[in-house]
Amino acid sequence: AEVSAAAGSVRIAGRPLGGPDWHALTELRADGCTLLLDDTDPYRDLRAPAGVEPIDSTAEWQELFGPAWDILRRTDTEVAEALAGGLVSVVPRPRAERFRPHSASSGDAFGTALASAPDDAEQFASTLVHEFQHNKLSAFMHLFTLYDDQGTRLHYAPWRDDPRPLGGLLQGVYAFFGVTAFWRRRGHALGQFEFALWRSQTAYALRAVGSADGLNDLGRRLVAELTRRIEPWLDEPVDARVRTAAALAVADHRATWRACHLRPEPGTLRAHATAWAAGNPLPRTTDEPEPAPVPGSPARGIDTRAVLLRWLLADPAGFAALRD
Repeated sequence: AEVSAAAGSVRIAGRPLGGPDWHALTELRADGCTLLLDDTDPYRDLRAPAGVEPIDSTAEWQELFGPAWDILRRTDTEVAEALAGGLVSVVPRPRAERFRPHSASSGDAFGTALASAPDDAEQFASTLVHEFQHNKLSAFMHLFTLYDDQGTRLHYAPWRDDPRPLGGLLQGVYAFFGVTAFWRRRGHALGQFEFALWRSQTAYALRAVGSADGLNDLGRRLVAELTRRIEPWLDEPVDARVRTAAALAVADHRATWRACHLRPEPGTLRAHATAWAAGNPLPRTTDEPEPAPVPGSPARGIDTRAVLLRWLLADPAGFAALRD
């Protein structure tokens, strides 16, 4: 075949081509799944057209993809088969901070996921599950309506620094339901931590979505089914130390998010400050409505405690080095 343009032509001889005139995509291959590693498409980025950014080495991606695919097949054959049939490409991004991978996808680009270079095969597998969940729900929402919401009311999303509209929260719930299911079958300390953390956060968000105005009947059916499936997981045993760590991460994220994004009424603040200064009990405010999140409030790294707990559980020596 020959590709021709005003500046010249390139003949394709049925083999990968390199050099300055042609940027061939790398294929990540495993037994039963092949993905394109797309570092060239000008529309691969979610925000704006991007130039060609060939990654320095594809070997690490390939070395991790094979074991990641094996993990997926052993963890859940049905999920693995669906992913192999639906996911087409991964857009590689630079490595992120350890235990804080970055990934994203678009509702207008089914079959594609952006992902930072993974720490290891297990993280790679979890990221693929996460983003394919977004892909599936986005495709479903192109066919069916789940909610009627203008995005004016914002909600707490336990996996985000920023407040999210109902649609964004619903997307997160579906994605992290899949993440929870993945880690549920990983029995080591870090896997148990991720399972305990995300089952709690996903269940909390499901309650928020279920009580929010805007869901239609189909949306309520989806939330009810996810809730029915996750509720038994909340009682499944995990190591006591891991359970304590996950509870700490949950509480810390929630408290930090509230401090960043909620603004109590000035009168409430004055009453509490006066009572505290006088050594009196704080006034009860149970009947007071929850303040609305402030959009655009700057907040970064609200998950820092969870990241540090991952270091502690997965790499105690590395955690000790962080403290030095």
